[in-house]
Amino acid sequence: MTSFNLTRETAADRAAHLTVTSYTIHLDVTQPTTHPNTAENYTLPDAPSGISPLTHFRSHTTIQLDCPTPGYSTFLDLRDAHLLSATLNGDPLDVHAYNTTLSTTGETGENGLALPSLADHNTIVIDAWCRYSTTGEGLHRSVDAADGTVYLYSQCEPADSKRVFACFDQPDLKAPIDLTVTAPTSWHIISNSSIDSSTTATSPIFGEEKASTHHFQPTNPLCPYLFALCAGPYHQWSDTYQWTEEDGTTLTIPLNLYCRETLAPYFDPGNIFTLTKGGFDYYHRTFGILYPFTGSYDQVFVPDFNAGAMENVGCVTYREDYVFRSHATAWKYERRADTVLHEMAHMWFGNLVTMQWWNDLWLNESFASWASVMAQLGSTNYQTAWTTFASTQKNWAYRQDDLPSTHPIAASMENLEELDANFDGITYAKGCAVLKQLVAYAGLDPFLKGLRDYLRAHSYSNATFQDLLDAVSRYCDKDFHAWAEAWLTTTGRNTLSLDFDITTTAEGQDLADVDATVGDQSARYSSVTLHQSGAAPGAGELRPHRVGVGIYSVAPAASDGIVEGGAHTSADASLTVDEAGELVRTHYTEVDLDDESTTVTDLRNLPQGALLLPNDEDLTYCQIELDAQSVETVIERVEDIVDPLARALCWGVLEEMTMHATLPGSTLVEVIARAIEAESELPVAEHLMARAVQVLRYFTDPAWAEAEGWALLSDVLLTIAQNPQFGADQQLIAFTTFCQCKLHKDQVALLYEVWKADSLTPADIEGLELDTDLRWTVLTALAAHGAVTQDDVDAALRADNTSMGVRRALTAGAALPTADNKAAVWEKLFAVEGELAGNWSVVALLDGFAWAGQDALVAPFAQRYPADLARLWEKRGGEVAATVTERAFPLWGAPAEVSQLIEELLESSTTLPSGAQRFLREGLFDLSRAQQGRALDSSLSDNSGD
Repeated sequence: MTSFNLTRETAADRAAHLTVTSYTIHLDVTQPTTHPNTAENYTLPDAPSGISPLTHFRSHTTIQLDCPTPGYSTFLDLRDAHLLSATLNGDPLDVHAYNTTLSTTGETGENGLALPSLADHNTIVIDAWCRYSTTGEGLHRSVDAADGTVYLYSQCEPADSKRVFACFDQPDLKAPIDLTVTAPTSWHIISNSSIDSSTTATSPIFGEEKASTHHFQPTNPLCPYLFALCAGPYHQWSDTYQWTEEDGTTLTIPLNLYCRETLAPYFDPGNIFTLTKGGFDYYHRTFGILYPFTGSYDQVFVPDFNAGAMENVGCVTYREDYVFRSHATAWKYERRADTVLHEMAHMWFGNLVTMQWWNDLWLNESFASWASVMAQLGSTNYQTAWTTFASTQKNWAYRQDDLPSTHPIAASMENLEELDANFDGITYAKGCAVLKQLVAYAGLDPFLKGLRDYLRAHSYSNATFQDLLDAVSRYCDKDFHAWAEAWLTTTGRNTLSLDFDITTTAEGQDLADVDATVGDQSARYSSVTLHQSGAAPGAGELRPHRVGVGIYSVAPAASDGIVEGGAHTSADASLTVDEAGELVRTHYTEVDLDDESTTVTDLRNLPQGALLLPNDEDLTYCQIELDAQSVETVIERVEDIVDPLARALCWGVLEEMTMHATLPGSTLVEVIARAIEAESELPVAEHLMARAVQVLRYFTDPAWAEAEGWALLSDVLLTIAQNPQFGADQQLIAFTTFCQCKLHKDQVALLYEVWKADSLTPADIEGLELDTDLRWTVLTALAAHGAVTQDDVDAALRADNTSMGVRRALTAGAALPTADNKAAVWEKLFAVEGELAGNWSVVALLDGFAWAGQDALVAPFAQRYPADLARLWEKRGGEVAATVTERAFPLWGAPAEVSQLIEELLESSTTLPSGAQRFLREGLFDLSRAQQGRALDSSLSDNSGD
């Protein structure tokens, strides 16, 4: 039982015995404004050696706590702090034991602060110095490289509130928070509610300077992980949102946006305010409950953020990558819109009603993902949001579900270590896909009615998924409990496939002579059967599916008339295609598949198509297995499929076949190279370009990749970049991916000319500007190919001396192809003492360490990986260790050697946490899968040479 790795059992025990009635918190984050980054001239009161305003802040917390079972003993959560005093009902607690008991990472508080023999009503008072984070865990302190200013923000999910203030850090112990913050007078201070009073006086820490003390309105009951504090000289934009109810009453919400001052010139507040207002409109209409928290709705874009965003009540934080300082594609704007709407959905689902324990984390995140797609469709111009989801998020889920670490959606999450490893594609993307299937299964209207009841019944408290199912079941006569058992407690995917029989109307005609690939009207389906295999990997369960089935044919004119509950027809000629003939959906139907198979009666006697697509409309979560003719159609003309969602699904089929070693990687690369110019959906195009690079590196015959593959892909990408008819967005993603390829010497020379001229003109690229970020992209590619030096990187950093510039310089420097440079980068990644890199610096270094074409150069580091990794986890742990474990896994090493080294580490280590072991086993799986794919591709290359 530890505070750091709180167990579900301990949390349930605390929740059964405790009621937290309030937190009163005073945080003092005053900084020495005359020399903000030098601490030697300042002495902090009551501070031992090693505590400075650069490393620590003052945290004073008073907790009111009821215990209906007096005499119960437990512990309070407070991590990596130096306790000055602690009392329980006026009696001192054991401060010395807390301050002198250290974890293997050198932190205090591993076992919490003991609270012996509680009374029925209790007052706990804690005064401590807490440590600023440099890894985005707790209260993070960042210094802007451009102007030296200090910015703070908190990140407390899942259980890092205890790094900021003393608390019971679990989701089902909610309490109002009464917050006071003392900070420099020039700073904006943003939290979960609005400031109701401010005073200015001499700083209690730096007596010669002024500081302001701000008191915030007490919040509604919050769980600790939703606490927020952002502080610093942020730039602010303001607006208001208004909503009028049917009875004429109005709701007004102040809206604020913030980012670092040096990023303000690049910020586009109008776009985000528009998104925010549209999101509020949609959610008010859909959820039937007005925004449930007091004060303003603030959105803060912060530096060094590990995640995409965090849904703190009334104070959402986002990674700064969403501030576009250079040309951003429409896909990036769509991704930002999805994130803004995802976090807003949490205000109702997750914040108003919160899970009891982290086993329902999936529901929290899956619902927000589902709601954000629906909100995009209902309030923005992003009308192909489900296509984007199918091509990006769902592929993440499929990969995660294939791994040996796959887990049920509703994983038990027995402790926090297990939870940390499960912020993954199953929790987010598979959960969202299954929630979409639930809505298809129940119907949207019954689902929303039940959802509104659920939100009203459990406002400001905690609930479970079972509570939601109970609410929906009142409006839909289906067995949701059996549905939940089949979908949430099992692992893997069912494979859906169709088989069929064909008859021909041409008397005496042999079926082998029927040209079904062009939708021969003489060939008709006499029967179509939909099958599902048992879920794999897993126990082979069958699941209930609501499934769409579509017929796609080549025709000079077609349409997709919708017939409720039956086959779609082509009677409405509103959809036309050119004379070349495109693949259009001519018929569609939906069926319920509860057993191993079911007959698709609506397709009987319909003309055979070139493509028969199970899971059309992507209603369910499955692996799609196409019949042989459909596979041939997709390989030969996937770009001709008119519907973007169907096209994305078919691309996904080819990718899955490659990942499962049933389609050669070289074939996928060739199809992408041929068809990518025709892909109109930017998210799909960007995903496919990146996939082609991955497949070339790990899934193709190395000899083919070297002789043909890299040139094939890079030439196509450069051609797209050089053609302004594709538009700046398509040109940008093509050129960016081109720079990530292994290039031949003429292409490197071309990039060098671009860099020296500071213009894209030498590359014959029109319609695209060589802006700051694209200039870094070019320089990094040149660095990876040995065409520039560290001096060139340093010069570029002097020209872009910003926080983003620092990150880009780290990546470019790490890409330089010398053994000494790679060794120096490796030392920084695995350092456990001295000046340690923060998580974003680690990510930036990893982005450049093992570039395409550098496998032989970095392969020797595979031998160092196990021992260095074990030491990193023992001495540092946390976000950095997790990032390095996953992203430095030596897929670039010799497969047999890497497998042996990792297996030996897993067998011998007694200290690696479960999350680290999981990442290693996932890496072994990826390595094995890549070997299988490469072997298939190499065998075909060998045969072709016979």
